[in-house]
Amino acid sequence: MSETNSAPSVLSKEMLLEIGGWRAMQEGRSLWEAGKVMSVDWVDPMLGGVVQAGTGTVNARLKLGKRLSDVENLCSCRQAREYGTVCPHVIALSLKYLEKNGKSASGPVHRPNGAVAGPVAAAARAMAPRFPRVLGQLAGKGSKPLSLEVHLPLELGKAWRAGKIPLTVEASVDGGPTKSLDAVAVEKVEPYIVDESDAALLSMLEKMEGASVHGEAELTPADRDLFFPIL
Repeated sequence: MSETNSAPSVLSKEMLLEIGGWRAMQEGRSLWEAGKVMSVDWVDPMLGGVVQAGTGTVNARLKLGKRLSDVENLCSCRQAREYGTVCPHVIALSLKYLEKNGKSASGPVHRPNGAVAGPVAAAARAMAPRFPRVLGQLAGKGSKPLSLEVHLPLELGKAWRAGKIPLTVEASVDGGPTKSLDAVAVEKVEPYIVDESDAALLSMLEKMEGASVHGEAELTPADRDLFFPIL
């Protein structure tokens, strides 16, 4: 790995989560943990390298600056070229760089709302407010529809055998863009309109996490038998 100077301090797990979202972060972490990052170099202002993708490779490049607004994904993959969104390849590349430079790339990631991903004391979680929602026929004026998406790990079989299945939950409010459930406002808002299946999903998440729900959860063997039938 060659470097001309230190990478900007803006590069961190929290920054990657903010620019990529939970789905890209999860998939990028899976690539990094599987050893798919073949090389990584920092030449100001570009973090670059080669990442295995399927049966081939991509040239992953992430342009960095002093601010988040300076970040630009220049990966050669289709997702970056056609849609301009942050892809798992540059997430994996960045995690590899952080690892090589002695910055922790593992462990908990701070959520956008300030909470910490991973195990949290049940007593603390129980203090969080119940996610505000109501079935459509009971909705009042000002309520907006909310729909949920659940994303399971790429290697579901491996996670199943290990007895711990990480999952991420994203939501769309009033037909808007999909974002982490953590980014959905829960204070001083009218209850969101949900259908019966999403209401059941939220109830299940609350039972798992002690009354609060987040954009990330982990299924135990006891949880999964109850969880999958409601998807």
